[in-house]
Amino acid sequence: MVVPTIVILTLVFTMGFVLLYRKLSTVRESLIYEVSLMLDNNHRQLEALSALYIELGLAHALPETRGFAGSPDFLRNLMTYTLKNHPQTIVECSSGISTLILAHCLKRNKTGHIYSLEHDPHYANHTRSILAEHGVSQYVTVIDAPLTHLSINAWIGQWYAIDDLKIIESIDLIVIDGPPHFTSENARYPAVPVLYDRLSIGGAVVLDDSNRPEETWAFGQWLKDFPNSLTKLEMPKCEKGCAALVKQ
Repeated sequence: MVVPTIVILTLVFTMGFVLLYRKLSTVRESLIYEVSLMLDNNHRQLEALSALYIELGLAHALPETRGFAGSPDFLRNLMTYTLKNHPQTIVECSSGISTLILAHCLKRNKTGHIYSLEHDPHYANHTRSILAEHGVSQYVTVIDAPLTHLSINAWIGQWYAIDDLKIIESIDLIVIDGPPHFTSENARYPAVPVLYDRLSIGGAVVLDDSNRPEETWAFGQWLKDFPNSLTKLEMPKCEKGCAALVKQ
């Protein structure tokens, strides 16, 4: 029996439509899932941002917290740790909104000082400006720290010049959000081996962007470099990752 051409074409069209419908359904479900994750994250960021304003009693608007800036959930982690543990000396790798949040925490604690390393003079001046606007400049020294050649533990690259940190004998908190990843491979690795000897017992290291491969590597390498003295400190999860260590 000869099957009419119209029947064959109808079957082919139907099969193609079914396959297309299934593919579109899969794409639709994937899009719904991705949008759901995005909305959930946006909600969490708004909650964290609100917490910053409420807990610190901020009277001035914060700079933007998107893009390269610290995310609200990471900033809330810094705030929670600082308000609870009252670190006296904080060294920060890269300045910006995290500097401002930490300064407000020290103002509320009524004690402590931040030394913020910044390789870019423009950003250093911008940080000084926003600190002045918020009336918390007295809690921070923004250090102009150009990137210089460094070789440490088989790592070779560019890291901050830290001559101005020689006066600091003990550090209670190290916050690492720089240098930028494009300055060197595994650019944030040197922070811990360089500053380790001055990190106080019970002092902490907090790393932003820990979900990225280079930061993940650096964090794991720190644990290998100091297996008997650095242990993981649990921190609430962040959209870009937040990992922490404490010195025993």
